[in-house]
Amino acid sequence: MRMITLSSFLLIVCTAQAQAGPKDLKAALAALNGHLAGSAMVKVDHHDRLVIELFHQGSPVRKDQVAVHDIDAASITFVAEEELVSLRCMESAGKCVDKEVMRSGARGPTGRSTLPVPAGDAQGATCVRLLSEVVRIAQELAPPLNSRTKNP
Repeated sequence: MRMITLSSFLLIVCTAQAQAGPKDLKAALAALNGHLAGSAMVKVDHHDRLVIELFHQGSPVRKDQVAVHDIDAASITFVAEEELVSLRCMESAGKCVDKEVMRSGARGPTGRSTLPVPAGDAQGATCVRLLSEVVRIAQELAPPLNSRTKNP
């Protein structure tokens, strides 16, 4: 009887935690997008790709897409010379970011993606923290690499 009760309790706890995951991701994305204040929009699509859209005066200028498991979460840093926050691909993933420039229509792979740092975010600390949180949660929620089929 105790074994059944303990098993039921663990099932309920694990189910509750699994249901909270997407809510956590949604909240983390809302916090990041709110911080970016229209200069960029970040989302995780149904293929478990981080999608970063950059805007200039409300018009889209660039779109980067990268599978969340290909992101080196430890590489998310502020680049002072460029005044940007950068994320890089895992070494094993090579040039994992699909970068599309809207004006020219140019598209191709690259090894990193960047985000503008909003005014008032000294050294990009808040942007780095929020983007790191989004990547961490997205990587936890995405199926393991070995269980995925081809990522379109």
